[in-house]
Amino acid sequence: MKWMRSKEEIRAQEEELIALKRTMEFEKGDTLALIIAAFTTLFPMLLVILAIFVGIIWLLFL
Repeated sequence: MKWMRSKEEIRAQEEELIALKRTMEFEKGDTLALIIAAFTTLFPMLLVILAIFVGIIWLLFL
């Protein structure tokens, strides 16, 4: 079947990706861009989780 790949194909593809990661070089502003992207992705979820916890505590103790 076409959608089933052999273990050798998967390992070869993983090794190729690892080799690409080792040779990749970042530009000057890439680190800051990655940090900003992480904050803009994670911060809203953290706010939602915090709001859920505060709501549960509010319902239980007030």
